[in-house]
Amino acid sequence: MSESIDTAAAHADRVMARLREEIAAHGPLDFARYMELVLHAPGLGYYSAGAPKFGAGGDFITAPELGDVYARCIAQAIAPALRATAGEVLELGAGSGAFAADALAELERLGVLPARYRILETSADLRQRQARRCRHSPGSGLMSVQSRTASASKPTSQDARTFSGSSFGEYA
Repeated sequence: MSESIDTAAAHADRVMARLREEIAAHGPLDFARYMELVLHAPGLGYYSAGAPKFGAGGDFITAPELGDVYARCIAQAIAPALRATAGEVLELGAGSGAFAADALAELERLGVLPARYRILETSADLRQRQARRCRHSPGSGLMSVQSRTASASKPTSQDARTFSGSSFGEYA
């Protein structure tokens, strides 16, 4: 237990040092930049440091991690719209990819896979986990993951509509 506390304290010290460096180099941080650093700084941020986040070994658990019921319910709710429009699905912050895998399985069972299933994910670590989890899911050929590039790290009002400054990577 003491070792994990020491490790966490050392990590917190590295995050604080990175914040101090940023402030020294660029002045005060706005909230968006602060959150970007503490959540996504390569190797330091909460979602990019590599430690488990979800499940028994992580910090929290979400409904998709407990089983497929939540994803199946959402899939059944959106199936009529997909059937009518042959539309796309966009999942924001897909975590481990459990929801995507389970929702696609249910949509396939219902005979209404979307034209495309997109995931918007800022964490490189989580994008890798999603790719592994979803690689063999029904409809995985329809999937893509989107992330902000370094040049577009600050969200703009246009991002919600166009995802400007982002790039897609296909799951194979």
